[in-house]
Amino acid sequence: QHHIWNFKFESTPVLTHFRRIVLAAERCFCKSAKAERRKRFYRLAMPIIINLDQVLADRNMKSKELAEMVGITEANLSILKSGKAKAVRFSTLEAICKALDCQPGDILEYSED
Repeated sequence: QHHIWNFKFESTPVLTHFRRIVLAAERCFCKSAKAERRKRFYRLAMPIIINLDQVLADRNMKSKELAEMVGITEANLSILKSGKAKAVRFSTLEAICKALDCQPGDILEYSED
C-alpha cells in the first residue's frame, strides 16, 4: 500500500487520530478509483449488450415479477440487467426466456463497438 506519508507517527493521541483520518481517506480514494476502473472495464471490454429492460418494458413486466418467476433474487437480476454479470447460466437464461416468451437473441446482443 502507498501512504501519503512514509514516516512513522509518534504515539501522541492527536497524531494517532490524524493518522486514522488519513488512512480512512486513502481507503475511500482507493475504493472509488477501483469502482471507476471497474466501470470503465465494463464499458470498454464488454461487447455483449443486455436488452432485458427493453424486453421487460415491451411485456409490461416489472423486474420483481420476473425475478420471482425465474427464481433469482432481484439483486442478481439487477446485476444481469446492468451488464455487470460475468456469466449467465443456461438454466437462468432458459427460465428468463420462458417467463418472457422470447428468444435469447431478444435479450442478448453482440456489438463490436
